[in-house]
This record gives sequence, structure tokens and C-alpha cells, in this order.
Amino acid sequence: MLALGGTDNLLLKQAEAYLKVFLNKKAAAATLFTLVQHSPHVLVRQLSGVLLRPKMITFWNRLTPALREQLKSVLISRLAEEPGRGVRKAVVSLIVALGKALLPGGNWPELMGAIQASAKHPSEDVRELGMVLLRDLIEALGEQVGPMAEGLKVVIGEALADAGSRKVRAAALRALGALLRCIEDKRNLSAFKDVLPVMMTVTQQCLEALQEDAVADALGTIQDLVDYDSPILSPHIDPVARFLIAVLGDERLEDGTRDVAAGSLVRLVEAKPKTFLKKGLVDAVRGAAEAW
Repeated sequence: MLALGGTDNLLLKQAEAYLKVFLNKKAAAATLFTLVQHSPHVLVRQLSGVLLRPKMITFWNRLTPALREQLKSVLISRLAEEPGRGVRKAVVSLIVALGKALLPGGNWPELMGAIQASAKHPSEDVRELGMVLLRDLIEALGEQVGPMAEGLKVVIGEALADAGSRKVRAAALRALGALLRCIEDKRNLSAFKDVLPVMMTVTQQCLEALQEDAVADALGTIQDLVDYDSPILSPHIDPVARFLIAVLGDERLEDGTRDVAAGSLVRLVEAKPKTFLKKGLVDAVRGAAEAW
């Protein structure tokens, strides 16, 4: 695997040929998992995690109950212990693959406990990674996340309030967006009305700090909420509209980002014209449109 990180074309071809044969062996998954844990080389740990991802469920199915418990424990511990950022991302992908299969049946309660603990971890990187993992899990689970939504709301809310890290707040914003998009029952969405003001506060902070990726993610969430006529949006038209206007007028942002804000603002005005009149937002919208 180390040869795959080199520039010698002959060694690269030999390594690729060997790896192709190795991956077809029955013991490949177990070997890859051992390398993820114990290889002294970051590249080997990362590549082993990437290669293990598509084999994860097959690997799991071959394990005894005792080894399954050990596997779950090791994956959780690697999140906090692994120093390599790329390796941590690979571990996240392994956890998501397994979590997608186990969480809907309530067969991995320790994972949610670990994510909750990560929100309080002293390391900023671990706190951020917890939110990255949560977002990926939510996206993988889709509608199946519904029964867990209330608990996830609490965890994400804690991360949104992380006073020590803009990175953690931005990652939590993305996780919240993924969660809101996965809840299709409007009755369940109503329980999230109190989250939107916090979301808008963090989104405004991301805009001020020019964290454009986070702003773009938030715009995507707002766009979905507008298109879906979400019940959590109606009580908070004012801050949402003012944020869209601020994005539209911020020349530091890319044109594509501002275009998304403009489209969402137009749809919001069309959906809630009386609210814009009542809140005195018409002049602000007109001014933003003329500036754009």
C-alpha cells in the first residue's frame, strides 16, 4: 500500500496488481481492519479504511457475536484516538456503513452515546468530527432517522451553541440541515420550530466569518424548507428573509451562492407576501434586488 503513494510507475503497477488479487481473498477484510487499527503509516491506515468500506457488511456478517461487539467498540474508539484527519474520515465512512444497518433496529446504542460524548470533548477536531459523522449517518439513514430525530435535535443543538469553535458550529449546521431534509412528516417537523432561530444565528455568524461552504449549505436547507412549505418556517420569516437579503448583498460571496439566495427570496415572497408587508420587508427586498 505504501507503494501506491509513490511516483515509481513500475512499483505502482505491481502494487495495484497485488492489491487486486489480495482484495478477492476471504481474509482481506480482516486484514484491512487490522491495518486500520495498527499500521504505523497514515497512508496505509487511510487506504485500508477506504478499501474496507464496501466490504464492511460482509465482514460484519462473518463475525461471531463477541467479535462484533469488539468491532463496534474499536470503531468508536478510533474516532477520538486516530491522529490522521484522512484516516478519521475513512473511519467515519466505516461507521456510517455499519450504522446504516444497525441503528434502525436499535442495535448500536453505544454509537449515539459516543456522538453525544463527542459534543463535549475538549478537542475541537473531535467535536467537529462528531457532527460530520452525525450528518453522514442522517443522510445514509434517510427517512429511517425519524424515531431518533428528537434525540439528534438535542445533540445538534449543543454543537450549534459551541462557543469555542466556528468549525463545530458550521458542521452542526450541516447536520441540522440533513436532519430537517429527512423528516417528511410535517407533524414531526413542528417539534423543530425552536431550532430555526438558533440555526439562523449560527448561519449569520458563518456569513460574517465568510464560511461560504456553511452558508451555501444553510441556503440549501432554507430552499428546501421554502419549497416544502415547512411549518417551522412560518414563525421565522423575518430573520430568514433578512439573512437571504444579507447574502444577496454580500459581494464577497460567489455569484452562485448569491443566486441561490435570490431564488429562495423570490419563492419566499411569493409564498408569504402578506408576511413581507406586515414585517416591513418590501423595501429591503427591493433594495437588495436593485443592488443585485
